[in-house]
Order: sequence, then C-alpha cells, then structure tokens
Amino acid sequence: MKKKIITLLLIQVFLSNMTFAGDWSWTRHLVNANNTFDSFTIVPKGDIGDEDSINSDEADIDMLIDSDFGENGNLNDAVLDPSTSQSNRPRLNSKLLKIAVAAGALVLVFPHDQAISDFVQDNTNSVTEVMAFGGELFGSTLPIAAAGAGYIIGLVMKNKKIKKTSILLAKSLLITGLIAQGLKRVFHRERPSSNGSGPYEFHGPGFNGDDLSFPSGHTITAFTFATFIAEYTKGKSKIIPVLAYAAATVGAWSRVHDGAHWASDVIVGALVGHLVTKFILKKHTSKSGISISPYMGPYGGMMVGVSYTGKQIGPVEDDTDSFLFDE
Repeated sequence: MKKKIITLLLIQVFLSNMTFAGDWSWTRHLVNANNTFDSFTIVPKGDIGDEDSINSDEADIDMLIDSDFGENGNLNDAVLDPSTSQSNRPRLNSKLLKIAVAAGALVLVFPHDQAISDFVQDNTNSVTEVMAFGGELFGSTLPIAAAGAGYIIGLVMKNKKIKKTSILLAKSLLITGLIAQGLKRVFHRERPSSNGSGPYEFHGPGFNGDDLSFPSGHTITAFTFATFIAEYTKGKSKIIPVLAYAAATVGAWSRVHDGAHWASDVIVGALVGHLVTKFILKKHTSKSGISISPYMGPYGGMMVGVSYTGKQIGPVEDDTDSFLFDE
C-alpha cells in the first residue's frame, strides 16, 4: 500500500512539474488508507540536498517524507489542516490595527464627550492639578526644549549624531504641528471652555483662530515626542518607551482636565502624532521622498525648507541612530 501511495504522489508531481507541499484533502484520503505517515513534501530534483534525497524508480525526482508523526502514527491535525500552520495564518497590519483601535475608541467616546468632560472636571484636586501641569509640559515646552538643547549640545560637543537626531526631532514636531493646525482649521470645533452649545459644534473650514478644539495639538506633540523616544530606544530599553507613552497619555488627559479639549480630540491627536512620526522616521531612514526641515532665517526667524530626494541605489547608512545608548 505504501508503494502505491508513493507512486501516485510521484505521478502528481511529474504532471504538475511544480512543488507539491500537500494537497491536504487528497493526501489525507491516501494516507489514512495506510494510516502510517504524517505528510509528504515532494519537490523537483535539485531542490533539496543529496543527503535528504530518496531516489525512485518511477520518476527522476527527490522525495522528502516529513517525520512529524503523531503519537499513534496517525496524521496530526496541524498537518492535515494547513490553516493551523503559521505560514498560512494571516498577519495583522500594525498600522491598520492601531487605526481600528483608535476608531473603535472614538466611536465609544464621541457620544459621551460631555459626560466625560463633566466627570473629569468634577474630580479635580491638588494632585490632578500637578499631574496636569506636568502632562501639559510634555505636550508643549519639553519636546521643543529637548530638540533645541540637543542641538546646542551637539554643537558644543561637535557630535554630529546628537545634532542630526535633534534636527530630526525638530522636523517631526514641525510637521505634526503643521498637520494639527491644518486639521483644526478644517473642523473648527468649539472647545469645552468656550461656553458654546456642547461638544458637537463644528463650524467647518476657515482661517480664523477661534474654535480650534479638534484635534488636540498638545496631544499630537506629546505623542510625537513619545513615539520619537520609543523608536530611538526600541530594542535598547524596555522601560523608556513605556514611560514615554505614559507621559504622553498624561499629557492627553491634562487637556481634558484643563477644559481645553474633549476626549475625542485627544484620541485623534494621539493617533495622528504616533502614526505621522512613525512615517517620518521611516522615510528618514529610506533617505528618499519629500523632506521638510526647519532652519533659522537671515533675520533670526524660523523658516521651513522643502526638498525632494530620489531613492538611492544600494544600502543606505542611517547615521542618526540613538546616541543615548552608544557604547
């Protein structure tokens, strides 16, 4: 019976002239008749080494019989059902997963923005005031100060890596800040502190500087800073990314605490800050695409430079790895 099974499998490979990695329904029927082997993997000659080859009289091919038998010699379910193997399992796109989670949170929170705001406002105390003050700094002054101080330290120490890392942080803050201001002027949502008619007042696109609640710019900045720190310390420290995202979360909460934003504002702000910063760092590593860089103008003002770099051929050296953990 074993010889008949092998002969049938050899004919299948010969006719298809391609790798046979298990036509599971057909193989199961044949193998169960003999109740001996787990699975067959048959490939054209030359695809596996001579040590693993078994020469056959029926056809000039190599056959490798897997030895993953069950305890009683029967086929395992994992072998019979290819959907249980890791190679056949669908892989989640982390970016889409984050968007889906944020969208789900937004759907749950948006109808209750007023209730959440009232709850936070009714439970403020001296401790929450201190926490909110620290969180607000993480989403405003601290990231800008870190970029500026890092650049100055790089100049003084003549450390090109510190300088470039600081410039990249400043670029990330600038780009996400511009996105924040653009979105604010598209929606013109009234703030909780505006004494308007509630959280669902959107006045649409315009250029005035009023009613700029959606999304939260401080939260975008906080999560830009946290994502930047997390990406540059990834694989080198487990606690620093956690602390960075925790600080950003406190920064987001502080905006609701201070009556400056609705809860849905900070959810969208967190998503924008995180994903845009990840995109910026990825594009920076590839050394291609549109580059937006801040620089000082001739009269001391902050200017923005825009340039385009085509894709480079060959390996790209990233010289802006984290300087925090250099050996």
